[in-house]
Amino acid sequence: MRAGRIAGLIAALDVGSSKIACIIGRVEAGGIKVLGAALHEAQGIRSGAVTNLDLADQSIRKAVDAAEQLADHRIQDVVLSVQCGQPKSINTRAERELGGVLLEDAHLREILGDAKRHCREDGYETVQASATGYVVDSVRGVADPRGMYCERLGVSVHAVAVRSGPLQNLRLAVERCHLTIARQLYAPYASALATLTPDELTLGATLVDI
Repeated sequence: MRAGRIAGLIAALDVGSSKIACIIGRVEAGGIKVLGAALHEAQGIRSGAVTNLDLADQSIRKAVDAAEQLADHRIQDVVLSVQCGQPKSINTRAERELGGVLLEDAHLREILGDAKRHCREDGYETVQASATGYVVDSVRGVADPRGMYCERLGVSVHAVAVRSGPLQNLRLAVERCHLTIARQLYAPYASALATLTPDELTLGATLVDI
């Protein structure tokens, strides 16, 4: 029986050209405790895209099985790292007239939804999208406007999109292993989150993921 939805359990899967990596952890106070991690040679994968579905399926299964044995847990949901499909950036904006309110999470969710609906391009599918800054009335560069008084709210959103075909084949290879994709992240973005310090994230840094 798979128990990937055990409270606090999280698993990440990175399907690369040379290796498949799977890591399983448990969310604890102050961070995540790694329970098991494994690598396996990638077969049927080129430039992050599936070239042979059966070989890719087998490689993913072996990496996941090895991580599950080390963690002593069976997983079902995974966070998938995506690096296929000729990724490109899409930048959009959205604005809403609120008429003078104290901003709450609901207001941010609504305007982010407006902006994300415009993160589209023919032949591409959005992998991830996030706010890069808010405008509260005439004040730009607001990082977190919750709790602020606002009459007109604006947001800028940056999205990463990849070609639909390669992404669908990657998902298919993962789902054939009886795994559910809970979330997708663009691989270099995940690398940046894992390696950059808070100061580097705040001041700005260029990360090259080879």
